[in-house]
Amino acid sequence: MVKHNLVLDIPDVLAPCTLVINDISSYNFNDPNLCCQMLEITPPGFNTAIVFNNSNNNISLNYNFSLALTACDLGLQTENCGNEYCDLSDGVYIIRYSISPNDVVYVEYNHLRVTNIMNKYKTTLCCIDINKNKLGYDNVKLMKTLSDIRTYIDAAKAMVENCGRAQEGMAMYNYALSLLDKINCNYC
Repeated sequence: MVKHNLVLDIPDVLAPCTLVINDISSYNFNDPNLCCQMLEITPPGFNTAIVFNNSNNNISLNYNFSLALTACDLGLQTENCGNEYCDLSDGVYIIRYSISPNDVVYVEYNHLRVTNIMNKYKTTLCCIDINKNKLGYDNVKLMKTLSDIRTYIDAAKAMVENCGRAQEGMAMYNYALSLLDKINCNYC
């Protein structure tokens, strides 16, 4: 029996306009029927997947591909593609990758994109002010709050990606974002 081990790596990136997907699968290249790669991505708030294969778009799906997809690639941006890049939203992206027979040999992920909240989190970290190597009460309180927020973000990702509880994960994400929004930080 021909055996393939399909695996995608979907790293968290801090580039707000890019979704990175790496194929780190193990293929049996002796399989004469190895063909028909298909990548399907359903962005947050959508019910229909954007389908990538080697016959219908400008994206090449070589074996062990590495893609950096933009809003233009996903059809979410239709104007000024190549000149301006819109940010991709945070949220649950359903990502499915398959080879022939596509209904049998596939892998599917719920990926919680946290790029925008992590950029906001890291900017807020810049508000910590160490004056003469002493942390005052306000800084300690801010650090504790930021630590809690980071834990909520990590828990949200685990809920979505490991536990299969997307709705609960998004609720936790939104709670972390609301806590982050309450921090009064004037860092430029």
